[in-house]
Amino acid sequence: MHPSALWGLAALLAEPLPQNSCIEAWTEARYRAYGYDHVVHIQNGCAYDALCVVSTNVRPEPQEIDVDSGQHVEVLTFKASPWRTFTAKVTCTEI
Repeated sequence: MHPSALWGLAALLAEPLPQNSCIEAWTEARYRAYGYDHVVHIQNGCAYDALCVVSTNVRPEPQEIDVDSGQHVEVLTFKASPWRTFTAKVTCTEI
């Protein structure tokens, strides 16, 4: 991992599935030659598969991601951003 990577905690909303505390989400800004790639990580520690909707303050268009039970996924939300910091909104529901 690049030393200037920024780790933060994404907002994990529990409204659709209050017991989804077994799903974790966090952000990372990976430095590249021309800017920062914005990546949202989702780790599903639940006993069920989940459908997660991911958006950020830099790219508000929602992306739907299937995350199988026990799976870790990385969602690239923006490539070569001039901004190192961003916030993510992740909402997951059982499928």
